[in-house]
Amino acid sequence: MDKTFRQLFDMKFETYITPAIAGIFMIISYAIVAVAWLGVVVGSGIEGLIAAVIGLPLSMVFIRMWFEGLVSLIKTAEASTKLVKLKEEELKKSQE
Repeated sequence: MDKTFRQLFDMKFETYITPAIAGIFMIISYAIVAVAWLGVVVGSGIEGLIAAVIGLPLSMVFIRMWFEGLVSLIKTAEASTKLVKLKEEELKKSQE
């Protein structure tokens, strides 16, 4: 947790906090969607129930896809940074 807190104040953006907290925000998003759909079911009867049966799982899938996209983007950035550093080291060694 200390590492995550330090990442919050990394103004050079050398480390990414998104992978560490994405799961937490995904669960919070699921809870918000579930409560919203529960309100729809209670407030509108059978039509709301049908909408919830279709909409709730669909919403959860799209939330998951969105968070996966964010995390994969960050992982790609981290891998690219590592590759650039490795290439720079290779060039330095070859120039010596």
